[in-house]
Amino acid sequence: MKRIAILLPGYLGGGAETVTDAIVSQLKHRGFEFILITSKLIEECRPKVESLYDRVIVTEVQMDHVNQKTTRLLVDVVRPLKADIIWMLCCPYPNPGLLRSALNSGGKVVFHLHSIPYYEAMFKDHYVKMPDHGPNDYYRWYIYKHLKQKFLKIYTWRFRRLQAPFLHEIDRYVVLCKGYARTLRLMNPLRRHKFVTMYNPAPKSDCAVAPKRKELIFVGRLSHMDKRVDNLLKIFSLITDKHPDWTLKIVGDGPDRANLERMAADLGLERVEFCGFSTNPAEHLKTASILCLTSDLEGWGMVLIEAMQHGVVPIAFKCSDGVKEVLANGRGVLVSHKHRHAYARKLSKLMTDEALRRKICSRHAEFLAEVNIDRVADRWEEFFNSL
Repeated sequence: MKRIAILLPGYLGGGAETVTDAIVSQLKHRGFEFILITSKLIEECRPKVESLYDRVIVTEVQMDHVNQKTTRLLVDVVRPLKADIIWMLCCPYPNPGLLRSALNSGGKVVFHLHSIPYYEAMFKDHYVKMPDHGPNDYYRWYIYKHLKQKFLKIYTWRFRRLQAPFLHEIDRYVVLCKGYARTLRLMNPLRRHKFVTMYNPAPKSDCAVAPKRKELIFVGRLSHMDKRVDNLLKIFSLITDKHPDWTLKIVGDGPDRANLERMAADLGLERVEFCGFSTNPAEHLKTASILCLTSDLEGWGMVLIEAMQHGVVPIAFKCSDGVKEVLANGRGVLVSHKHRHAYARKLSKLMTDEALRRKICSRHAEFLAEVNIDRVADRWEEFFNSL
């Protein structure tokens, strides 16, 4: 039996936790033992977590602090467990070799990235460096910073240099899609063998599809920084007069909700329904016809797969390799990033062409089989046994 220690900064019921739980639930019966180590565990999740994992350790080590001190403190937590593998989620703690020393002889350290490689570079380029002091400062930023990142990848290479020691010491680096693995192999050719692609499994679903209504739907966190639902409202405002019998449902909550409700009112959008947070978004997806994703940053886009499971056509900006891979081969509609008018045109076409929607939905089955939890668990079992 292989004993795996999972390092997760905080168990808050998010996407990484959901994916990890699904994999653990399948592998527990295949000769693996899982110990969850976290510094934050919300009480609502405690009963589920304690029933799923063989052991749960809520440590006083502040695991969201990614530094050498945190690594040294985690060694003291891991060593008594006599684990064979460390499965490090989300936070790349420096000096993985020190963590490996706390494992059984021949132990391995695996890092699992649940977002876009070098997303720090994208964040820095889009959100930090753009000045708001006047047009001259903006043009200077655009020419000297934005274009340098776009064509020369200055921020990406900078983060690559910072992460080089970590990549040297890690045993395997797991990413969400083949496109991310290609990016990392290109940037780190001497360590290309360390990068492994593992699709996130599709959530369990009864896949019951109710009669479809003329509904557009967004499901997710209402956060301006990444989800950009404001763009969806602007796009809907461009086409709402052409489609007076269609409504837009926004399922989710977050810090941007009040701003979005004001924007919908200012745009005169009467057929927008803010449904709030839902513990069962499938109830909304069953009747929807089209799922709209307008994110700036999206590592994988699990909601795209959930839409496919319920016979909903996804449309999204090409904001990442993950989104492009999920919707490849006609499984959805992809729009050039940030081109709102092009998005509006393609969305309007979907709304008027029911035959096109049926054609797209007919292409979902093969990919859903690829991300079926049993098939994904088979890959993880093979992966862990090969280490």
